[in-house]
Amino acid sequence: GRKINLYIGYYGTKKGGRTGHNPLACYPGSGWGIERTGKAMIPVQESPQRLIEVNSLIAKKGDDRELVYHWYQSSKNAVLASGIQMNIHRFKNKIFNNRNDGAFVRVSRSIGENLPEAEEELSQFVQMIFPEIVFHWPVEG
Repeated sequence: GRKINLYIGYYGTKKGGRTGHNPLACYPGSGWGIERTGKAMIPVQESPQRLIEVNSLIAKKGDDRELVYHWYQSSKNAVLASGIQMNIHRFKNKIFNNRNDGAFVRVSRSIGENLPEAEEELSQFVQMIFPEIVFHWPVEG
């Protein structure tokens, strides 16, 4: 019965584009406080199965608390923790593959009274959407 929010910002084509905003700047900029930051390890179905490391944060505004997982993605399935890593990866990709694209992915939901439940639900959601992002990654001629 809870709502999970998904945001995917795809940036660039062969000509390039800009990296997405970091939630550590955007949330406080819109009045949210950051209670905690960290990492979450999420198993994703690939061949072979692997763990991806995503950024985790808890944001608070008034009585609302939100759990947020976010990461940068490039080359279909490369998961990167920071905008700097993303820019370096995109630069290398431009040199070697003539591509300079990437995405910023954020999933979030209200925590309510049960943080472990929120973490499990977001982890399951990421497991569900990650293969779809990889599958639908744009192909350029």
